[in-house]
Amino acid sequence: MKGKSFQRLHRSAFVLFLSFSLSLVPFPAIADFRVSKVVDGDTIRLGNGNYVRFLQISAPELNKGHCYAKESQAALASLISGSKVKLEADPVSKNLDQFNRLLRYVFVKDKNLNLEMVKIGAASPWLYDGQRGRYAEKLIAAGEAAKARNLGLWAACPEARLDPMKELFTGFANVNSVTPTSSPASKSFINAGTYCKESEKGEERLSKNGTKYTCKVSETENRLRWRK
Repeated sequence: MKGKSFQRLHRSAFVLFLSFSLSLVPFPAIADFRVSKVVDGDTIRLGNGNYVRFLQISAPELNKGHCYAKESQAALASLISGSKVKLEADPVSKNLDQFNRLLRYVFVKDKNLNLEMVKIGAASPWLYDGQRGRYAEKLIAAGEAAKARNLGLWAACPEARLDPMKELFTGFANVNSVTPTSSPASKSFINAGTYCKESEKGEERLSKNGTKYTCKVSETENRLRWRK
């Protein structure tokens, strides 16, 4: 009887330990959060007052006047566009940074905005302290692809360097914010609603704030324009 009692006690202790251990693992939040402010390209403020710093990416610093900072902020605002967001933690990271901001991946529906910002050239991957989070490989690949295509900050900021182990520095806006019109990279930016050519039909391009548009006709107008 003593042996059976010991086994039952051992099993109970194991179940309690397992439950406690699982409680420490960060899981995606179920609740949707309203965004009250897009601070810059990698930070938002929620409706409840909490600030969220996007995990594993770095965007130009708006308050330091860095190149492409305003465009990065506008790109993130466009991606959120009034939607509620979901937050996802990562076991490799702390819960809060030194400024008491939540460190999270941010989603609108099923779209990972951390990854999307890197894809459009509005931010760069940054594996802080060498932490390889669950999306690290995708972020690095997205950064390399955006740089190869001269998207966003990679076209606008000559000082920008792609190094996932370092915080992004793009230079200063008063020096580097204007992309020469003679540069081939300037052709990658379009103005929403403007006409496009038959040869461009079906092509996708980005506006300067990082929004994606396609050259196509609409249900009400049989003319090619850059449309969402």
